[in-house]
Amino acid sequence: MLRGNEIKPAEGKLGVLLVGLGAVSTTFVAGVQAIKKGIDEPFGSVSQMATIRLGKRTENRTPLIKDFVLLSDLGSLEFMVWDIFEYDAYEAALKAGVLEKELLDKIITHVLDREYQELPHIILTNQCDAFLYISDVMLVGNQVTVKIRISKVYTATDPIYKLLALAK
Repeated sequence: MLRGNEIKPAEGKLGVLLVGLGAVSTTFVAGVQAIKKGIDEPFGSVSQMATIRLGKRTENRTPLIKDFVLLSDLGSLEFMVWDIFEYDAYEAALKAGVLEKELLDKIITHVLDREYQELPHIILTNQCDAFLYISDVMLVGNQVTVKIRISKVYTATDPIYKLLALAK
């Protein structure tokens, strides 16, 4: 007699490595980020929107796949991309021309002017009527990149902020 194995729920972060930073990958990443931020719904996503039929059709048991199969939550996805070109995701998405600039601009990438030997403490001061927060800080070589997310815009048309970098 066959016995099923207990499957534990997914926990922690799930890294997604994409090869190539072109139209498909930038659309995929931006779409997932838009869904995570509540800007859009996961239309076209089998894992998030489709259902699975259990039993006979007359039983009307059709849960969402994401509620039936133990999948990682979209919030746990972390993206990495390998490409031969030196564009960042924002530049690549603009060049591909498949996403509206307004959607892309809800994620701001800010490169600090000064070079650092180690990651400084970063302070974001919000100076507009929107909810801004730092989502990532990276040190590559001596260059510090800060990713700022715009979660909710109230009346501001452009995000206005200042970044303070305090060396350790």
